[in-house]
Amino acid sequence: MDNIEYLNSYPEYRNLFPTQKMYDDFVRFMDMDEEERHLFSEENKKRIEAMSPEEREEDWNNVVKGTELLIEFAKEEIPKLAYEKKMLEASKKQNKVTWEDIRKKINNIASL
Repeated sequence: MDNIEYLNSYPEYRNLFPTQKMYDDFVRFMDMDEEERHLFSEENKKRIEAMSPEEREEDWNNVVKGTELLIEFAKEEIPKLAYEKKMLEASKKQNKVTWEDIRKKINNIASL
């Protein structure tokens, strides 16, 4: 599954980007290699330099809004992911029955 398919399979991720252009740029950026990312960055600098002061302010406000959305998303999702990881680790530990576990159970039963 490539990055576009992955992002499209989670539509809630689209809500992290204040504009469609920011989302499209992010998707493009994810599929770029290092050299392409450098060229993209240079093009973006030129695009920003060509903007009017009002456009720059709007672009900056969108960046700030995107950062705020990402922080809010992380506040909700990181604890969920940490909990899921702990639950997976716990279930793996519980499913692994060792000979030592069996011996302990037998000894406990025998001591009754």
